[in-house]
Amino acid sequence: MDRNKTNAPNRGQKKVLLGAELFALGTKSGRDDSKGKILPIKGIPGSSSSSTERKREASSSLGSHPSKRFRVSLKDGIPDLTTTTGIPHYDIWEQIAEDCDLSNAIETIYAAIEQNDNELVVRIICGIIRHATSRDAARSKVDNVAYLTLFYLAKVHPQFFNNDVIAYALLSFLRRETNVKMRYNINLHVLFTNLLTRGFSDITQWPEVLLRTYVDDAVNERFWADNDYCAPLVKNICAAFKTRTPHLSLLRWDVNTTVTTGQTHRDNFTVDDDSGDNSTQSLDASPYLESDQAADAICSVKSRFADSIVQKLVSDAIRDQLNKRQQQDNYTRNFLKFLCTSSGIGEVRCLSISRLELWIHNGKLVKFAQQLLSYICFNIKGKNTQDNEVLQVLVKMRLKTKPLINHYMSCLKEMIHLQPDILSTIMKLVVQNELSNTRNPNNMGMLATMFQTSPDQSAVNLAEIYQEFLLQRDDCLRTLRVFLRELVRMLRFDVNLVKFCKTFLSEREELTQQIEQFDFKERIFHSVVDIVCLCMFLSATPQAREGSLSLKTNRDVKNNQALIRLYNQMSQIQLDSVSWMYETVPNLYKIQSVEYHQALHKVLLLDNPEQYSRCDQWPSEPERGAILRIISETPIHEETLLRIILIGITKDIPFSIANTFDILLLVIKRVSGMKATDFPAVQANKFDIIDFLFSMSEYHHPENIQLPEDYEPPKLAIIAFYWKAWLILLMISAHNPSTFGAFCWDHYPTMKLLIEICITNQFNSCVSHKDELQIITVERDHILQFETYLAAQTSPHAVITEENAILITQLMLMDPMGTPRKWTQKALGRRQTGKKQSLIRTRGSTLWKWQCMDAVIENLQ
Repeated sequence: MDRNKTNAPNRGQKKVLLGAELFALGTKSGRDDSKGKILPIKGIPGSSSSSTERKREASSSLGSHPSKRFRVSLKDGIPDLTTTTGIPHYDIWEQIAEDCDLSNAIETIYAAIEQNDNELVVRIICGIIRHATSRDAARSKVDNVAYLTLFYLAKVHPQFFNNDVIAYALLSFLRRETNVKMRYNINLHVLFTNLLTRGFSDITQWPEVLLRTYVDDAVNERFWADNDYCAPLVKNICAAFKTRTPHLSLLRWDVNTTVTTGQTHRDNFTVDDDSGDNSTQSLDASPYLESDQAADAICSVKSRFADSIVQKLVSDAIRDQLNKRQQQDNYTRNFLKFLCTSSGIGEVRCLSISRLELWIHNGKLVKFAQQLLSYICFNIKGKNTQDNEVLQVLVKMRLKTKPLINHYMSCLKEMIHLQPDILSTIMKLVVQNELSNTRNPNNMGMLATMFQTSPDQSAVNLAEIYQEFLLQRDDCLRTLRVFLRELVRMLRFDVNLVKFCKTFLSEREELTQQIEQFDFKERIFHSVVDIVCLCMFLSATPQAREGSLSLKTNRDVKNNQALIRLYNQMSQIQLDSVSWMYETVPNLYKIQSVEYHQALHKVLLLDNPEQYSRCDQWPSEPERGAILRIISETPIHEETLLRIILIGITKDIPFSIANTFDILLLVIKRVSGMKATDFPAVQANKFDIIDFLFSMSEYHHPENIQLPEDYEPPKLAIIAFYWKAWLILLMISAHNPSTFGAFCWDHYPTMKLLIEICITNQFNSCVSHKDELQIITVERDHILQFETYLAAQTSPHAVITEENAILITQLMLMDPMGTPRKWTQKALGRRQTGKKQSLIRTRGSTLWKWQCMDAVIENLQ
C-alpha cells in the first residue's frame, strides 16, 4: 500500500521529465510492478509517456478554450458521440484524468476548491474513477480507498457528479459495449449508478444519455438493470415510462409459493437459465427489489425526462429489436422484461401485443409473456387510438390451455377494475367477434368475466350494442335473440335484465337521427318490442318456476326470494316498456294505430303465446303457455297504470280511450289472479288516477259545434266508461284497502255503496237510492236539451224527444262525489268474467271481505 502511495506521484514526475527515453532499471520484480501500474489507455496508441503527454496536451487545449471546458453537451444527448474537438464523449474523461495519491485525494480536492480550480477537481475525480475501473482494481475486486473517496464526495459534494465529464466517466463503464468485453466487479455497477443518482437528485430534467444507457442495457444483457442495489437510478428512469405494476398474484406462476405480507416485487427464487441472455426466471418482471422508501432515501422517484423523448427512444429501441429478431426463437426474456417495464407507453403496448400470442405459446417465454400480458392490461389508459388497437388484438387472442385462459381472464378483470370506461369497447369487440364467422372460443368466458366484474354496467353496454345492431340494414333479430338466450343461460340467469331493458329502451342522441332517417324504421320498432318481451320470458328462471309451482300448496312468498325477484323485475320492465310506448314511440317511430295497439298488448303480455315465439320458436310449444302464465301473473306498478291512462288521453298517440279502459281492466283483472296472498298486486298511493279515470269517461261535444252563449252544457259522462272507471277503482281499492280504499270510502259515496255490497254479500238485493228517480228525471231533461242544441247545428227544425234521442241511452250526469247511482246492464256493456282474489280490508274495528268479484258483476248486470 505504501509502495503504491509513493510510486504514483513519482511515476508522474518521471513521465514529465524523461518522456519516452526512460528505461526501467532495478530488479525484475520491480519492472513487473511498474509495468502492471502503467497501462496504455485503450484506444490511444503509443507508450505510457506519450499517452500522458497527449493527455496533458488535450487538457491544456480544452482549458485554453473556455467554451469547451468539459461541457460536452450531456443534456443534449449523444447525437454523434463526439465533441466539437473531435474527441469521443466516452473517451475525453480518460484523457483529462489525473492520477493522484488516493490517500490524499480528499485534501487535494479541497485545496482545488479553495482555489476555485474546478478543472482540477474534475481531473482528480476522473483519475479516481479510472483507478477504480482499471484492470488491477478489477482483479483485486475491491479498492476500498477509491470507493470510500467517491462515497465521501457523493455525500458531501453531490454536485460534482452531475458534471458532464464525470457523468460520462461513470456512464462509460455502464455502457453495454464495455460490459460485453469485460465483466467488471458488480460492485462498480452499484457504486456508479448510485453516484449518478446522487449527483442528479436535485435536477428536474435529466440528460437523455442516462435513458439511452439504461435502455441499451435493459433490452440486452441487463448487467445492472436487474440489480436490486441499482434501484434508485433504475426507478427514476423507469418513472418516465409511467408503468403501473400489476398485483403479485398476476406475476407469479408457482401456485405453491406463498408470499408474506410486505413482500416486495421481486423474489429470490430463480431457475436455471437456458435462454442464453443472462436472464433469470424471477417471479416478477420488475427490475428491482428494494422498496420505494429505500430509493427515496437517495433520490425521490419521479419522472425526469420529456415524454416525447422517452416515447421516441424506447419505441425505436423496441422496433430495432423486433426487426433484428424475425424468428420467434430469437426473442429473449430480457427483451420481454423491458417490454413489461416500459408498457406504460402506448406505442410499446401496440408493438408488444402484435407478437404476444406467439410469445405466450413459446415454452421458454411463456412465463414472461404472461407477465407482459398482465402489464399491458394494467397499463391500458382508456379510449384512445393506440389502446383501441391493443384491445382489438387482445380480444382475438386464442389461448389453448386452461392456466393461460384463467390468467387471461384475471388480467381482463383487473383491467376493467382499473379502467371502467373501456368495458364498453371490450364488450363491443367481443360481441362483434361472437356474431361473426370467425368466433373466438373464449368469447363467452370473456363475457362472463365482464358480467361478474361489473354486472350493471355490462348490462348497460350490452343494451347499447343491441341498439346499434338493430340499425344494420340486414335483419339480425333472430341472431340477437339466440345470442341473448345463450348468454343468459351461460351466466345462469345472473343478468340484470332490468338495466338491460331500461337502457335498451332509452333514447341516445347519436342514434335518434339515424333512426329517423332509417328506411326500415318499423322493423326496428317491432324488433325492440320483441327483444323486450324476450327479456320478460328470460326473467322466469328455473328457481322462479319452482317457486310458482309451490304456490299451489303454500301461498306465502316471503321466503321465496326467486319469486319476489321475478315480481319486482317484471313490474319494472313493464313500467319501462309502457313509458317507452308513451314517451318515445309517438315522436320517433310514428307508428300507425293498429301496430301501436298490437305492440302495447304485446309488452303487457296480453297477446297469444304464439306471438312471442314466432322468430325462433322459443320457448317451445310445451312450455310456452306455462312461462307466459308465470310472468303475466305478476304485480303491476302504479306508474304503469298512470302511463296507460296518459297514453289514452294524449291526442298525439293513436290509441283510443275505449281501448285504454279495456287494457286497464284486463291488466288489473289478471294481476288480481295472483296466487300469492302476501304480496301487493297493485300498490297505489297516488290519487291522481281517480281524476284521470273520470276525466277519460267525460263526454266532450265536437269542437265545431257552437252552443248558445247563455247556455252552459251539463257535465256528462259516457255510461260505459263511467262504470268501467268505478270497476277499476273498486279493484284497486281491494288491493290497497288501508290507503286507496279508505280514501275512496270517505270521499265517494258510490264507492262506499259498492264496498258495502261486497262486505254484506247482498248482490241480489241492490236497492236503489231514494233520490234515484228524481235524479234520472233531471238527467233526462238535461241530456234532451243538450242534444237539441247539438242537432240544431245540422237540422235547425229537428225536434228531439225521448224516443228519438241518441245520447240519452249513452250519457249520464257526471257526479262521482254525489248521490250513488244504481248499476244496470247498460252500465257494464258486456259480461265481466274472471275470479278475483279474496280481499280483507281493515278500517277501525270493521272487517270486510269479498269472496269473488264474479258475484258482484253478475248482480250488477
